[in-house]
Amino acid sequence: MKKKTIGNKIMMIMMTMMLLLTGLGASKSVFAANTSDENWSFNLSVDSSKFHYIKGRAKTNDSKIYINWQTAYGGNLSKLTVSPFGADSDTGSAKPAGTRYGGQRNYVMNGCNKYAVKNYVHELGMAYARPALRANEGKGTAKGVWSPDCAGNSYIILQ
Repeated sequence: MKKKTIGNKIMMIMMTMMLLLTGLGASKSVFAANTSDENWSFNLSVDSSKFHYIKGRAKTNDSKIYINWQTAYGGNLSKLTVSPFGADSDTGSAKPAGTRYGGQRNYVMNGCNKYAVKNYVHELGMAYARPALRANEGKGTAKGVWSPDCAGNSYIILQ
């Protein structure tokens, strides 16, 4: 009888340890925190290579940046280039955050849609995300919303 009791206790301890370890692994998952939408709008022209920086917002984790390009008007704007940048304050000097080593990375948004942009803002120790946009094709006004942390996964992923 004692062997069964000791065996049962060992089995219970092993199962408890497995559950604890599994739980610790799950805590490393990225859960988006700063996900409220904030408006952005820029008058853009493909003739300009100048990036327009969105005002920074606190970046709380390693999730992608969410950008919803909702509309384009006043021209024929059909593609935008987006590049992830970070900063130490909401209006601070933007620093490239497109690679894990702080390099710049550009992605193309093909028309109005919802996008998730891979970035390394948080990993590089910057407190604020400041994505930058410029016209890739056409000109006009682009308008939408964004958040520094992406809550979903049903968006076009730019990485």
